Amino acid sequence: MGMEEGNMMERSLTWRKSRLVRYAMTVVMLTVLLTVFGVRDGVKAAELPYDTIEDATGISIAEFETIVKNEIKIQNEGESTFVSEVDERHTKIKNYDLQNAYIEYDLANLIITKYKEKSNFQSLMDEDYSVKIPCEMEDGTPASLVLIPENGTLVFAELGLYNETPSDTITYDSLEKLISETTLEGQIEQIRFTYANMYHMQLVYIVTSETEYIMPRMSEAYDGIQSNHFYQVDEFFQQMNQVFDESAIEPNLNGAVPYRKHFSDLIPIGIALIGFLGAVVCIILLVRKKHMDKKVNMA
Repeated sequence: MGMEEGNMMERSLTWRKSRLVRYAMTVVMLTVLLTVFGVRDGVKAAELPYDTIEDATGISIAEFETIVKNEIKIQNEGESTFVSEVDERHTKIKNYDLQNAYIEYDLANLIITKYKEKSNFQSLMDEDYSVKIPCEMEDGTPASLVLIPENGTLVFAELGLYNETPSDTITYDSLEKLISETTLEGQIEQIRFTYANMYHMQLVYIVTSETEYIMPRMSEAYDGIQSNHFYQVDEFFQQMNQVFDESAIEPNLNGAVPYRKHFSDLIPIGIALIGFLGAVVCIILLVRKKHMDKKVNMA
């Protein structure tokens, strides 16, 4: 009985060891799988490498909140309220979203020409930046409160009223969703919001361990340039150069860049011109015929 009991205990111990080994191997395999396949999936907005308000401005979050509250109070209780350029509605700020406030860097003028010269998107960024805060007006209009740095603090600069839908404003969650729906090469290392004033276009700049991307955001669609679509930087500027002609404007002009003229654009003009010339010729021939008939009748 003693030997049999000892064998049973030994078999029980061996089974337990085997079970522990299998459990440990399962844990290791799951960890490896999650590490390999979970790199690109389930990225939280907080984990994405944005430039934070504190890093860019040197102003703490608590100070930032106080500044925003004071600036909104001053603007809302001032002599004038914000006026929409579209329909001249007088309206005040109702609420704002500090969780989705972000830094936006200005881009130099003539970005297509300057990118051709340097092939470096980061060289297009000015030192100037603004802080944009999504907000809502009393009448429900989505807007963006813009603050700029001045004397070591942030002050009110302007209020952009979108007059359309809240989808016009970008949030960390909406960008996270767009990124999760797209396959980007490599791991994301940097995300910056930039603005091309001459194109009225926001460009989200994303650096990965493999390459660089541009995601344009604009209200107007252009041939070959799609809003909220990710382009590799070289591809994006090639498309921009197909659509816009920076050589057609004066240097340092702050206006909009004209479209590039293509042969297909001239076809309707040519057809209209031919039609006009044809009509003129017909009128001349009719006048001459009338004149000749008159001569014949007089004879």
